[in-house]
Amino acid sequence: MRRSLQLIDPRGLDLLGATLFGTVSIFLSFLIASSPQHGTISPEMTSVFALVLFSTHIALAGRRLGTFDSAVWIPVAMLLFYFGMPYARALGAPLSYEAWSVDPPSNLGRGFEAALLTLSAFLTGLHLRGLPDRSRWNPESQTDQRCIRIASSLVVTTGIVLMLAGIFIAGPARVLGDYGAVYEAKAYGADFRFFDLGFILAKTGLLGILVTHTPRTRRSTGFAIVVAAFLLLFSARLGDRGGILSFLLPAGYIASQRIRQVNRIWILPCVLAAFILFPGLKEYRETGTITHTLSGGVLQSTRASLYEAGSSVLTFCYTLDLIPSERSYGLGISYLRAALHLIPNIGLSPGKAFLPDPLVADPAAWLVERIHPAKYAQGGGYGYAAGAEWYFNFGIPGVLLGMILFGYLFAGIRSIDQRGAYMLLVSAVSFSVGLLIVRNVVAAPLKSAVWSLAALVVYDFSVRLLLRDARQRRPSDTEPIRG
Repeated sequence: MRRSLQLIDPRGLDLLGATLFGTVSIFLSFLIASSPQHGTISPEMTSVFALVLFSTHIALAGRRLGTFDSAVWIPVAMLLFYFGMPYARALGAPLSYEAWSVDPPSNLGRGFEAALLTLSAFLTGLHLRGLPDRSRWNPESQTDQRCIRIASSLVVTTGIVLMLAGIFIAGPARVLGDYGAVYEAKAYGADFRFFDLGFILAKTGLLGILVTHTPRTRRSTGFAIVVAAFLLLFSARLGDRGGILSFLLPAGYIASQRIRQVNRIWILPCVLAAFILFPGLKEYRETGTITHTLSGGVLQSTRASLYEAGSSVLTFCYTLDLIPSERSYGLGISYLRAALHLIPNIGLSPGKAFLPDPLVADPAAWLVERIHPAKYAQGGGYGYAAGAEWYFNFGIPGVLLGMILFGYLFAGIRSIDQRGAYMLLVSAVSFSVGLLIVRNVVAAPLKSAVWSLAALVVYDFSVRLLLRDARQRRPSDTEPIRG
């Protein structure tokens, strides 16, 4: 079968994939609409079907996908965050589907079916747009990228300065302490805007330096590696596993396109290392030690990683419990809030008064306040999911059409990565956004991407103006010397 697939034109394979996944998505939409609360398909079977869908995707497009390809890792993130609990149970974990310590959801089965629809519809959009070959190292022609490199370095420097200002304003003990100190500081209103914005700018600037890499720019790349190591260590201290992955995978994608393609043999060891290390990061974030993780062994760490990641599927289950039985669909209000969230707050006080009430327009805030008010009062949350946000706004048709749209847009942005350094950077940043919205609402990742890219464009424009003025003021070699 694999040899016969190789004989089909890539566009033909994409059309075949779009047809297959689209048919499955439409079937799932009708199934969810007519299913009882406990669902027609068990959570265990939906997790098996999810693996079948992903395997079909890889069979159709795998030869055109790179090691750090967004068309691989965003679906992988959906597998882990939406179906991790059944996989953990399959490995022998005696765990229930009540990971949030609240009353269990009534729509458990339908929630898993909605998660499966999210994956299937996203794959439909990817194949509908088409997936050009990114399996080979194909760096752009060696043109002068000096302006982008200087602008990216300035963005990194600005980010570091803002982080230092944030540490000074919020207090070193709060920012550089353990997760409990940071969590408590935010709950009591400590202003982390400078630090958070600086962190965002620094990471995007590092990706910008990486997209301009050539053998002559090793110093800039070395500077980027040193700063990246510091940011990653800080993220590890806070247990920010999503932040680590949403930086490392896009960075790996840039490196594979700009420097050298990484052999796929390293994928499995890296995934296993993440499964082993991430429970330790969580334990360290909460207790300051990793004793329990070290004593548990590899299998227990893997099960713990899968189970905790997979709890994101519960956002589907509880949202189906509450909408439309307790409140009407949002009709796009969370996406309106995401657009308004792009407007910066230039005032001295944190928060934006012009945003809609988060309990009305922010699905993540609404859900945690509804099912666990005490956690919401402390500033905590459970995250959310891209497909669940579409359901929050438009119901099952929203999940179907919205995730097809997301897949189409991400595939389109992926296809422009070889049109220059800027486009490669945009593709990498969108990759990071895609990883984050798998288990978050759109607003925060979108704001981070737009603000950081806007800062880079402003710096790049300024650098080009300064260099042009410097060249114009420089005397020509052919101009006679007077006096």
